[in-house]
Amino acid sequence: MDKISAKRANLLVGNPPDSPLIEITLIGPEIVFKDNVNIAVCGAKISAKVNDLDLPMDQKIEIAGESTLSFGHCTKGCRSYLAVSGNLISGHHWISRRFENGETLKLERTLPTLKNPNIPEAVSFSSKILVIPGPEYDWIGQHEFEQLLNSPIRISPQSNRMAYLPEITLNVNNKNEIISSGVIPGTIQLPPSGKPIILMRDCQTIGGYPRIGVIPEVEMNRLAQIRPGDKTTFYKRNNAEW
Repeated sequence: MDKISAKRANLLVGNPPDSPLIEITLIGPEIVFKDNVNIAVCGAKISAKVNDLDLPMDQKIEIAGESTLSFGHCTKGCRSYLAVSGNLISGHHWISRRFENGETLKLERTLPTLKNPNIPEAVSFSSKILVIPGPEYDWIGQHEFEQLLNSPIRISPQSNRMAYLPEITLNVNNKNEIISSGVIPGTIQLPPSGKPIILMRDCQTIGGYPRIGVIPEVEMNRLAQIRPGDKTTFYKRNNAEW
């Protein structure tokens, strides 16, 4: 969900940026390491301990074999990322799969260690999210769209990795659907109900609702750190004419 934090964690331990890693949402697991490893935790601020010692975030940490890593709750943000040096093997498909209690993950140490990687800056925790117009923006017009802008809007607790649901209803001038067309994460769809749908990382690839807006890729990482149930503010660039 937050690609920048995931990439940052992997690079800190010397992994390629798209290596498998563990996404932790709101509350973390307890993990026992059988061997010596290097780890890094990035993203949402979360309390963590190695045995009885506090674990610092955003840096590479050496963990001795038979140590226990335990997490508490995220204290700021929504999602943290745990990277382990080497290639995590789960035996199952990785995308959006939840681990089972007592599950064992294997670690292959065949990946090259990256030297002097270009590590991205940590994602800023901001409740303001940039929006740009989408292909069917003119189906509602600027006046109606600005109902979505510049005022805090609650993200429904029913939101998930497929879609975030802002709790607002927009006036819909054109209630026709479009021919099913391509969509990407960040697309803001507007169904006839007038309740916007923000497509997230696990969204479908085509849709039939008007695409009234798009959240740029870099902003998606910040949006992923907004907890369902919390409020965020959408805005457009200064003096932008739509």
